[in-house]
Amino acid sequence: MAAYAHISFLTGYTVLPRVGEEDHVFALDISSQDALFGTNFRSFRIINAYSTNTCDHGVHTIPPDACFPDLGVPILVVGDLNIHNPLSDPLCSFSPKKISSSSPYVEKAAEAGFALLNPHGEYIWFPLVGKARPHRRLKVEVAIKIKIKIIQSRIKR
Repeated sequence: MAAYAHISFLTGYTVLPRVGEEDHVFALDISSQDALFGTNFRSFRIINAYSTNTCDHGVHTIPPDACFPDLGVPILVVGDLNIHNPLSDPLCSFSPKKISSSSPYVEKAAEAGFALLNPHGEYIWFPLVGKARPHRRLKVEVAIKIKIKIIQSRIKR
């Protein structure tokens, strides 16, 4: 895992890396002297997680609590959790085992107040290769931006 920040970002914010107890989880605590995002918060956390399946293929290597903690500050979770659930892709059919292994993550995210930003049924793969991939990437980026605006408008109400 590598994290990069532009020098102009580092002149306005303090960035502290956090390595947790879980392998494959990396976090950055970002703080400012001023309030952020039109709130009273002066810090937020970005969590990057990569969860793999164990030999059992139904047990993930990162527990849901490590991905979706309740810290009392804004959190953005990114990464590849390798969970597959009808809530993120309602048109796809999943085995009962996949649904069972993904449900604790979906439930924990909902209980902790996280909203899935990816559009339903759209996935992001890297590297982007071929003519179809840049179009798909743009479509996903636009959909995520729209979803963020919707969530922000609900929060302000």
